[in-house]
Amino acid sequence: MVFPIVTKAEGPNVLQWWIEFWTVQVRCAPRALWTDKEREFTSLSFSKYLANRGILFVPTLPYSPQKNGKAKCLNQTLGDMERAMTTSCQVPHKFWHLAYISAGFIHNRLPNSRCKMSPYKMLFGR
Repeated sequence: MVFPIVTKAEGPNVLQWWIEFWTVQVRCAPRALWTDKEREFTSLSFSKYLANRGILFVPTLPYSPQKNGKAKCLNQTLGDMERAMTTSCQVPHKFWHLAYISAGFIHNRLPNSRCKMSPYKMLFGR
């Protein structure tokens, strides 16, 4: 699932929604959250939310991109797909978020080279 946000301040609310959704729908919640100490994820209210849900908060050290490389790599891939779609179809930039959601949808249904299965199939079995 992809949740385009305009400002970083929206991040904690979207993440809380995502945690609640997956806890109910899939009966699976994250055990830990790794982040690079961004201000919006270190607020007292967000820290309390994580603690109440039993989710460990793990801030990474500054200047250690290898700790969050998978997320950055996926964001780059989805951004490249979004730009390819909007550029090739000459779609106005104001629709970037729809192309980004579509990129996430496509990415989640493409087989992973390591396990030969799509993320969607791994999660839902279909």
